[in-house]
Amino acid sequence: MSGQGDAEMSLICLSDFEAYAKDHLPKATWEYYAAGADDCCTRDDNLLAFKRIRLRPRMLRDVAIMDTRTTVLGTEINCPIGIAPTAFHCLAWPDGEMSTARAAESLNLCYVASTYSTCSVEEIVTAAPDGFRWFQLYVYRDRKLSEQLVHRVEALGFKALVLTVDVPYTGKRRSDIRNNFRLPPHLKVKNFEGVFEEHCGPDNYGVPANTLDPSISWKDIYWLRSITRLPIIIKGILTKEDAELAVEHGVQGIIVSNHGGRQLDGELATVRAYLWSRNARLQSQDPSRPRRLQGFSLCRNILFSGCETDLLLSALNCFWDSAETWRPIMESSSQSLQEVLRSQGSLGGHRDHWEVTGITGRSQGSLRDHCDLAGRSLGSLGGHWEGGHRDHWEVTGITGRT
Repeated sequence: MSGQGDAEMSLICLSDFEAYAKDHLPKATWEYYAAGADDCCTRDDNLLAFKRIRLRPRMLRDVAIMDTRTTVLGTEINCPIGIAPTAFHCLAWPDGEMSTARAAESLNLCYVASTYSTCSVEEIVTAAPDGFRWFQLYVYRDRKLSEQLVHRVEALGFKALVLTVDVPYTGKRRSDIRNNFRLPPHLKVKNFEGVFEEHCGPDNYGVPANTLDPSISWKDIYWLRSITRLPIIIKGILTKEDAELAVEHGVQGIIVSNHGGRQLDGELATVRAYLWSRNARLQSQDPSRPRRLQGFSLCRNILFSGCETDLLLSALNCFWDSAETWRPIMESSSQSLQEVLRSQGSLGGHRDHWEVTGITGRSQGSLRDHCDLAGRSLGSLGGHWEGGHRDHWEVTGITGRT
């Protein structure tokens, strides 16, 4: 077997996909996708934290059938895995996000389309009309721009808005600076085409510069709720305090995410933050608001599934320069994640992904009640620096300046 067949036969696990992409992509493109902020400590810790997790298998439990289906915000999907929002798929192949959407549709998985897609939302919907799609949104200084995007995706049948809240400014990615990374002239951020292209400069990857609003705050959740009927999911939550604030402000879900370590270096690994946020008080006392906040874990690998009705979003950046392999590879990488969930669950004595996390009856317990999955403790994580602070007093946790 040769050519495409050899490539597909050699891609067995996610690390194979990553290595293949590194070999086939231009250096600047690969380093853009692989980059972390500053020293890349958080990026690397995301993976190391997963490797420290140990499973607790049970035996003689009849695992002849392993059910990976789940329901996310009222929609049933085949597996609690989705494709996280990532930018610029057309750097690898002209079909870009359209092929990504087709792959997600064929596997009945959730695809979160990025604002910074190199295919428009209209093109994505045309390519995969029956797909289960969410749209990732930023809040811009010009609120009308954000509002127009919201109305476009709502009219196109997107099922939810994913509001990214951890990018008041872009993190410093040294490889992008060294490579002077930007979109090539033939590519555009299609959702902004003809809107403010005059502001797209080389200092900001070829996307609109200085347009994101760093003053965004919790009050803007009310504004967003006022302009859409779509469920709102906040992406970028890392603490139980913010998880509790999210439900009090009426959102339908959170994505526990550190942006792949691409924003603030030195913050918590995603899985550690996930364990903390699961212990948040996620019951709203306001009867007009959701009674239960749905959580989503954004991770680079699937060594364990999220809890309850949670969804694991994986940034499947498996890009290369062959038209023949794009969609099959996207499908294959997603199937690889599904197979890990099935095999690890079955070998652990679990009949569905709910049991993998130690939860029975799909009840509402927190991970504190099921901590055997990750060991009795992930250690004391005190003394860490957190983002979202306005001065050094807040960084150190000091209030009152006394």
